[in-house]
Amino acid sequence: MMYSVLRSASLQDNQIDFLVPIWISSRITIAPSFGAAWIQDAGTDLHFGVMPKYYFSDTKVSPFIGIRAALLRAIPSGGTARPLAGQRRRDRR
Repeated sequence: MMYSVLRSASLQDNQIDFLVPIWISSRITIAPSFGAAWIQDAGTDLHFGVMPKYYFSDTKVSPFIGIRAALLRAIPSGGTARPLAGQRRRDRR
């Protein structure tokens, strides 16, 4: 049995993800994933997970079905807390 390991990355304005697909068979992959997302004055989210995929054919271009499960760690920044839309601030006494 031969395993193939590839790399995949996604970089957007405030988000980055890394996937490392490992081919288990000609139609099944399991990909450990990790990444981060950040919002100015709000905080950072870090995640680590796994993403299995099942491909419907063996061709170079193939539809697939998959699911991702991950642990998420939210890290708030030291920025000023602002109320959400529709919420009022409580007066401090």
